[in-house]
Amino acid sequence: MKTSTRPLLAPLAFAAALCLGFTAQAATLTASATSPSVLLGDTATVTLTLDLSDAIGLLGMTLTAEWETGALSTDTATVQVFGSSLSSFTALFMPDFTVVGGDDHHLGISVLTLPPAPVNLPAGLSTITFGITGLTQGSHAVQYTLSLTDDGFNDVAAADFSSSVNVGVVPEPSPGLMLAAGLAVLGLLARRKLS
Repeated sequence: MKTSTRPLLAPLAFAAALCLGFTAQAATLTASATSPSVLLGDTATVTLTLDLSDAIGLLGMTLTAEWETGALSTDTATVQVFGSSLSSFTALFMPDFTVVGGDDHHLGISVLTLPPAPVNLPAGLSTITFGITGLTQGSHAVQYTLSLTDDGFNDVAAADFSSSVNVGVVPEPSPGLMLAAGLAVLGLLARRKLS
């Protein structure tokens, strides 16, 4: 007796359609960055604030920050990711899939681990901070791109945003103010001599 596989195909096709129809639900990510104002020679600390709508099993993260060449530079030793130093954070991921770089116009962090060991990233607010040095005077635009990958290898949240780093010089006193202060001192010295 010949058996037909046709009755089995319909349920299998339905199950496959269901599996393909269920894609990972994307989390909503809102991100912003501070725009610090510092004096020439100081270090500017930038804080990225992330607001994630749903908790995710974080399998990977890519963050890039770009600015005008030569205007700013960063030291990756100053980076804090979700409350941990960059080295502690990247230690949670496979070394072969971790790339960190910083130079005079770029900060890049890209990490990836393999299941079943994602990093649990809770819903709500979290931060990434880093220090910027090598500042030149003026206002410098910084462009950020951030993407998060969940434990199903889905890019579940991404954000593009920008801020600036404003660098000023130590203000010099006005010549009129210096002249008035000098005359006041001379007047006090003359008065002291007379009495």
